[in-house]
Amino acid sequence: MHHASKTWAERIGTEAISAIFTWLLVAGSALTLSFGFASVSLFQWNLALIFYLVFIAGFLAAVRDAPYRHDSAVRAILLFIQLAAVIGVYVCLPFSYNGILMTIWSGQIIYFMAFRKAIMLSVFWSAPLWITQDFIWHQQGAWLTAILFWTFNLFALVMVNSRLKEEQANAKAQALNRELMATQVLLESAAKDAERTRIARNIHDLLGHHLTALTIHLQVVERQLEGDLKEKVSNCHQIAKLLLSDVREAVSEIRDQEGIDIKSALETLTANVPETEVTLELSAVPELTVEQADAVVRAVQETLTNIMRHSNAKALAIVLSADESDITLTMSDNGRDVSTPVPGNGLTGMQERILTLGGTMAINATATGLHTHITLPRAC
Repeated sequence: MHHASKTWAERIGTEAISAIFTWLLVAGSALTLSFGFASVSLFQWNLALIFYLVFIAGFLAAVRDAPYRHDSAVRAILLFIQLAAVIGVYVCLPFSYNGILMTIWSGQIIYFMAFRKAIMLSVFWSAPLWITQDFIWHQQGAWLTAILFWTFNLFALVMVNSRLKEEQANAKAQALNRELMATQVLLESAAKDAERTRIARNIHDLLGHHLTALTIHLQVVERQLEGDLKEKVSNCHQIAKLLLSDVREAVSEIRDQEGIDIKSALETLTANVPETEVTLELSAVPELTVEQADAVVRAVQETLTNIMRHSNAKALAIVLSADESDITLTMSDNGRDVSTPVPGNGLTGMQERILTLGGTMAINATATGLHTHITLPRAC
């Protein structure tokens, strides 16, 4: 679906709209109730308004889909700005329910740290509510209020973490399903290719040899005859030669159709990749062996996996081409916060597979994204 066809609500997201609505109620009610309070100066009121606006601006910037140039660092800074804004609101206004904003913040921090670490550290970002309510505003039972809001923060962490795990499980299942379907396409193509080769070989070895023997015998008989009988045998000889030529042409056509259907396999593998637009350029599809086709499919699959786990790229361009000596596969994404990945099991296995086939692989990280270049020697 193109962004132009999306509604405003679809672009922002249901969860973000809920957060905006919650922020509006919290900020609106707190500012309204505190206006004219003797304990809240006009300066504090104005400063609280600024903090509210900074918080929601930081929130919208932090949860946007489009990546930043240094994505993780930028979003971490935006989270810190939101945290400072919430604490600023605590200092300026005496209402403990401003802690709801910290619950919204807790729902974002789980994207940047492990769940267990977030649970342990949640005490520290829940403590400012108690400190400000007790020592600045002298509220009775501030510690109990802080504990209650801490449980809200824990609830947000647990719920968002559960959703993240579900999304990751679904993405992994979808990726595995696409990989299995692509492998099935390769296997079917390899089986058809093997069957074509077997049929062509049988036609050439059996029918071709028998027709060759027949033409030789007819030629010998033709030389031993005279008159009308010789003419008839000559006609049979010409028909046998023509039939042999047709058989050889048919065998050549069957062999010309040999090859693995890499295009269908890649189209199956890259179809409906979540949150990433994949483009395939296969204008001149090279002839690949089963091993080469499998290596290409595994390389593309590993690239898609790395995008989902690390770079969060929104676009991936795949180009498969060939010249007289080499087959070239290039993959370029637009992930902003990228660095040359440390080879794990997936990348190491991919590189070993390419090297075994006599090819090369290079991965480069640039300001525009991650670029993978693979070459394989053409099958003789």
